[in-house]
Amino acid sequence: MTNNVNAIKSCIVQKQTVEDLLIREAQILTLKGEIEEARLRYFRAFYLSVIELYEKAQKEYETQKDMKNEFYENKYKNIVRYFEERLSKIGGTLDKEKFDSFKKVNTLISPI
Repeated sequence: MTNNVNAIKSCIVQKQTVEDLLIREAQILTLKGEIEEARLRYFRAFYLSVIELYEKAQKEYETQKDMKNEFYENKYKNIVRYFEERLSKIGGTLDKEKFDSFKKVNTLISPI
């Protein structure tokens, strides 16, 4: 057993998602003053988050429509809050009503 917590932490590798990488790129672009490109990265990360949430709701609540929609709507609010906070700093806005329910997203993208 080792008491060196820092050594143990350095061995743990955190896997970054595509969304994480897009957000990091958007932050860099914002610092460079390339605001329109930053917005595009944030929007793409937002869309990927919506798709990931849709797929998770579909998988976890496959036969429970009410639970699926409730789960989706609760988590979606957090996603919107996260991206609105970042986009507001660079003058961007989300079309959040377009994706605010599982049913709406389901009409746009069906399960494969």
